[in-house]
Amino acid sequence: RASGPARGRSVTIPSEPLSSLAYVVVDTETTGGRAYYGDRITEIAAVVVKGGKIVEMFETLVNPERPIPYFVSQLTNITWDMVKNAPTFDRIAPDVMRVLEGNVFVAHNATFDWRFVTTEVSRSTGRQLRGRRLCTVKIARKVIPQLSRRSPDYVARYYGIEIRNRHRAAGAALATARCP
Repeated sequence: RASGPARGRSVTIPSEPLSSLAYVVVDTETTGGRAYYGDRITEIAAVVVKGGKIVEMFETLVNPERPIPYFVSQLTNITWDMVKNAPTFDRIAPDVMRVLEGNVFVAHNATFDWRFVTTEVSRSTGRQLRGRRLCTVKIARKVIPQLSRRSPDYVARYYGIEIRNRHRAAGAALATARCP
């Protein structure tokens, strides 16, 4: 299932196999969990998959234009020194929109990443992102119900996929893209 254009509404994804779709696996690291209340993206990765193969990877640190809380830096290993000279989101928005356009938006906890990406795109460009979304947490609940947890670590381990740089955007996005 994917969330439709209206927030909170669900629509069924057409029955074509995921391997026949063009999709982009997105992961973000942020300054906190509240996209609508001032938290910002500090890193974004987008892995484009077509015909079941990874064809492009976009990854960058992002200057959030606000401090990164200590506990977030401890979790992600992303510090202010790392992002202070990184591009602000408005500078990378055209690249983000290019990789997302025409693709299904896939993420592990898609609502979280979609909320941050759409908030940043809207703030930067005035445009609203639209499109189909697919949450791999929801898929994992249905496909591998025997897992005690649906975190990226557990799902990747189940499929024998190693996550490098676990709390970094590219590590999580690549591992998710490689899961069958």
